[in-house]
Amino acid sequence: MHQTYSGCVWSFYINNLITNEEEIMISPEVLRRFPLFAGQSFYMLDEIAMISNEVSVSEGDWLFHEEEDADNFYLIIEGEVSLTLFLYYKGSSKHLKTTSPLTKGELFGWSSLVPPHHYKMGAVAEKDSTVLVINGKALRQLFDDNPEFGYPFMKNIAEEISDRLEYKIIQVLSMVLEPTESGPEG
Repeated sequence: MHQTYSGCVWSFYINNLITNEEEIMISPEVLRRFPLFAGQSFYMLDEIAMISNEVSVSEGDWLFHEEEDADNFYLIIEGEVSLTLFLYYKGSSKHLKTTSPLTKGELFGWSSLVPPHHYKMGAVAEKDSTVLVINGKALRQLFDDNPEFGYPFMKNIAEEISDRLEYKIIQVLSMVLEPTESGPEG
């Protein structure tokens, strides 16, 4: 079932979608579109589909905030989502975007799979978006019960996190280092 929400989307609203028995689960075919699920059996894709839902969010909707319980794992089907950090400095506060917007096929909310299961950043829709929402607790249990499938999944997530970390390091270094006319020094 495809759900549409406007205004603020909190993780407990989305969690209620996942646990509501009246919801129609997504097709395993939707999961096959994502490289993250490469190597998963038909059985595992069916099991993951049963704990997943497709949700539409409007531009400006928050999917979750930093430090909330990390209940769900997300993949972008369409649209853009930015990750944010709340910063309080010299009497003022604001949410800073930590990355370029994530787009189709990218994952976020992996804190739902790794203890202590609290989001380290917030997530806000940059434009109207459709996301795949997977219940994190149910996914952890599924992989605990089937480690032969959990390992390749977590390996794919680790590769994604590694790529993002490398990108962030390059991004920070490019802001810190000033280019010189003679090129970089050795």
